[in-house]
Amino acid sequence: MKSAVDTVAVRSAPADRAAAAAAPSPFLRPAASVAAGEDVQALRDRVERQHRELEDCRAVIGALQQRLTRATAAHAARTDLFAETSHELRTPVNAIIGFAEIIRSESLGPLGNPIYRDYLDDILFCGRHLLELVGDALDLVRYEAGRMTLKEEPVQLGAIIDEAVRLITPQAASAEVTLAWCRPADELPWLRCDRRRVRQILLNILSNAVKFTEPGGRVEIEAGGAADPAIVISDTGIGIGPESIPLAFSRYGQIEPDRVHNRDGSGLGLTLARALTEQHGGSLTLESIPGAGTRVRVSFPRERIVASRPDAQTAPGAQTAPGARVAPGARIAPTPQR
Repeated sequence: MKSAVDTVAVRSAPADRAAAAAAPSPFLRPAASVAAGEDVQALRDRVERQHRELEDCRAVIGALQQRLTRATAAHAARTDLFAETSHELRTPVNAIIGFAEIIRSESLGPLGNPIYRDYLDDILFCGRHLLELVGDALDLVRYEAGRMTLKEEPVQLGAIIDEAVRLITPQAASAEVTLAWCRPADELPWLRCDRRRVRQILLNILSNAVKFTEPGGRVEIEAGGAADPAIVISDTGIGIGPESIPLAFSRYGQIEPDRVHNRDGSGLGLTLARALTEQHGGSLTLESIPGAGTRVRVSFPRERIVASRPDAQTAPGAQTAPGARVAPGARIAPTPQR
């Protein structure tokens, strides 16, 4: 016969076995521990991968820094080259201007034919302009470096256009292109601007217009009224497609060679024109249709309009007729206002 103690021990045996079965084994890893270990390994892999990416980024940064150093050195060398070249060009051009001034003054005797004086005026005007052109390449470098400065003065907008028309007339006559300066009926505004650089804006655009217009074509210059400091130059030339407009404004950008046969150029014209316009706080826009022509608009902010009219703002020799039309081979002649 079992005692009460033995009976309790026998009855508790199954419960102990169940509890032992439920207890974790010291020889097996818990599921949570397995998951934690896998997370740690994944984290290590991720850290190693990011470390490799960081090393790659450092290598790329080092290569870019080397390229930047080389580009900066090349930029400095180009600036030095432009400066040296401009000095070499100024010397002979100054000699041409000096001899032309001596001949024009008739210090060694009369010219004999008054037409020679007109030719000398053109030589002097173009020679002085050539000196200004020498600095245009440097202007673009200064603009890109943020070192361009403007020599501002009150200038009558019509006078600047007259000067540009006079300079571009020989090129238009040689290309047999009609050049029409359509002066508005009301007076053009006076602007506070850099006279030489605004004239260069117009010359660059006009030169392109004449260059890409076939013989017998037409180039027109229009200007806004007293409250609209804007100039529009349109032509009947070959035009360009919308996809070529960004290329035309890029540095040294030129359109397809087969469309510009015998039309050499530096490719800086429109780039510099836009840079000079933006330096004045204005904008330059271009619209073009292949086979129909191109229209360029140069707009200056109204804040640059000068209320008063200073005296003697017209440059010597500039044409200030009420209107002008330049036919192929002819000089600027007054035409009725429209």
